[in-house]
Amino acid sequence: MDCAQLRQIVLSGGDLATVEARSHLAECPACRELAADGGDLARFLASAGSALPAPSLPSIQDLEGQLAGEKGLRGRLAALPTATRWLLTCAVFFVPVIVGLARHRPDIADYPPARMAIELSAFIGLAFAACWFWLRPVYRPRPSDRIFFVLLGVGFFVPWLIAVLPPAYPSATANALRSAAACFFFGSALALPIVAMVAGLGRRGRGLAGFALLPAVAGSLAGLVGLELHCPITSPAHLLAGHAPIALVLPAVWLLATKIYWSQSERRRT
Repeated sequence: MDCAQLRQIVLSGGDLATVEARSHLAECPACRELAADGGDLARFLASAGSALPAPSLPSIQDLEGQLAGEKGLRGRLAALPTATRWLLTCAVFFVPVIVGLARHRPDIADYPPARMAIELSAFIGLAFAACWFWLRPVYRPRPSDRIFFVLLGVGFFVPWLIAVLPPAYPSATANALRSAAACFFFGSALALPIVAMVAGLGRRGRGLAGFALLPAVAGSLAGLVGLELHCPITSPAHLLAGHAPIALVLPAVWLLATKIYWSQSERRRT
């Protein structure tokens, strides 16, 4: 009898009193330790190890299929090293900041700096968190799905929370509907280059509902940064009508567009 056979007997709760088992135990100190107390500890450790969840690593077939589907410019962007993809992401994130500062709000010096810093940090932090999920290499284990859905929920909720906060000071606008529409389209225009770039730099096929929302979430939050630096209107009604909806409408439109694109791609392949 060899060690593998004895280990199988121990783990299955077999008879260790046979001549072969006792002969092997007399010669092998490692197996004697394994069979101590009748093998109860060894069986407990084996069962505990089998109960641990396996890491969510993608299979080789999944990786090959995903990489084969990434062609053209999008495939070349997604194939760049992770550090390069992050550098490009950071570079495009400067677009709304530069535009917002170039056309900054006339009251930017009077706006409470601590409040401005907190609001901008919330938008930027959530945008980078979305990119952290999206730009993660396909060979790395995926973070918890719970973290992903919490991130999406917070990313949708924070712009509305900031919009309903009491204004830093009163502000008036001559045409509320027109100014809200102008801010919505201006913020969306700031967000679109980021959505396009981030979408091209990430990998698909994560097998998670809503995963395609991440580029639009990141882009809309970055667009709100530029809008925050640009728009001087502090009225909650204006922010609820012209600012916060960007974080909801843009991801919804993007998700619909990606579903249509991928369904058409599947039809062409079949």
